[in-house]
Amino acid sequence: MNRTIKTAIILLLITPALFSEGGLNPDDAGLTSVISALASKSRAYAANEAYRESGKITEDAAMAEFGSVLTGKLNALGNNKFGQKTSQGWEIKNQYSFAAKPELSFSQLLPSYGKLTGSISDSIGGSGAGSSTAPAIPADLSLSNELQLNLSYSQPLYFDNPYGASLLKVANTRAVTETNYLKNKNNLVISAVQDYYNFVKIRYQAEQISIRLNTNTENLKRIEKEFQLGLKTTSQLNSAVAAKLQAEADLLKAEQNLISAVELITAFYGELDISSSTEGASALLFFEAADPQALLEELAENPDIRMAAIGIESAEANLRITRAKSAMILTAGGSFSLNSGISSETHADNLSFSLGLSAPILDGGSAEAQIKLGESELARLQNEIEDVKIRKNSELKLYLNNIKLGMKLLEIYSLQEETGRMNYEKGLKEFELGGISQKDLLDLQLNLEDVRLNLMINRLDTNVSILKLYALLGRDLETRLSTPAEIQD
Repeated sequence: MNRTIKTAIILLLITPALFSEGGLNPDDAGLTSVISALASKSRAYAANEAYRESGKITEDAAMAEFGSVLTGKLNALGNNKFGQKTSQGWEIKNQYSFAAKPELSFSQLLPSYGKLTGSISDSIGGSGAGSSTAPAIPADLSLSNELQLNLSYSQPLYFDNPYGASLLKVANTRAVTETNYLKNKNNLVISAVQDYYNFVKIRYQAEQISIRLNTNTENLKRIEKEFQLGLKTTSQLNSAVAAKLQAEADLLKAEQNLISAVELITAFYGELDISSSTEGASALLFFEAADPQALLEELAENPDIRMAAIGIESAEANLRITRAKSAMILTAGGSFSLNSGISSETHADNLSFSLGLSAPILDGGSAEAQIKLGESELARLQNEIEDVKIRKNSELKLYLNNIKLGMKLLEIYSLQEETGRMNYEKGLKEFELGGISQKDLLDLQLNLEDVRLNLMINRLDTNVSILKLYALLGRDLETRLSTPAEIQD
């Protein structure tokens, strides 16, 4: 069975005109070339890929908040004093000191949303002075060493999982990027399909006009011979010439439009081989009947609905984080230091602890205002998502109705095309026998062209409605069109 006819029969039998994907099979090398070129040559596609990559980088940067931070530092200082004033006047004496302090510190955000910080340092220093008889020569060198350990912990007294809220915000940052990326890519795919289909429509129209021109050219040759034999009148000859000229003018216009369409495709997608027959381009995309409820549930993956849902999740997370930041904070810490006189072999150690509680007392109402603002934003988003769902549900019904209408029009135009073809073939025979005028034959020609063009346009517009339905459901159109499933006979 012819694949296009089989597909049309399947679609016409579907009730109540709800569809799901059983596999796309556009059977069109030109369309496949355009979709492939979109990924490799389109600047808009490359910009969308760069947007996705920047989203990954942003996510990686945000995740750094949850990792351990380790910092190294080294301080060194030196001092030299060549003289000092005494009661007896200035005394030349070389006094010097030096110190070097390496330090390693760390911090870690914990799942309780508390923060643990610590450091370890080791300071090595020395001092000395030259003698009065030999001030430039160091003497009385004294060395010391101080090892110090510090550890502190701060914990907001708020336990509605602000740590999880922070992780959710990072995940939602990536989700926003991926959702926008898919939406942008699907829009680019639909735009590419429409650009190609516009070319197909114009090319098909030019093909039909070319057929008319060939027919009218042959008719004119025959009428010119009959005119020379006195079998046709001047009026009949002029009508034949006018019909040929009209076809030439129509073809010239169609060819100019075709050149513009090719230039547009070349500008956006590069040099492509899109000169194949229009038969494959007019094939319908394939569907199977679907459970209407399952299709409505899939609407939850619509990019706009998904973005609204992500916005609500992020607003809830922000509210928990804001409340945690305005809560009381419990702090605890401890330090240990060990001083050693390397030269004198003296030692001293010190151990200390601290415990504290801090709370905002007067902040001008800033904390409360931030919480109220977060609550207001959350309420706004919760109301907004319902409006988004209503609009997208309406769009779903619109696309399904357009597809159902396209199937019905396909049936109508197919019958009209068959009728128009038979009327034209009958009229052509009558015209050759002198039964109808050139104008009557031209009317039959133009009617058949219009019906065939409408049949082509209806098929292509139905395909676009199918693709828009897929995009509405959050499916990846590039993947569907690049790897079509085969239809089994």
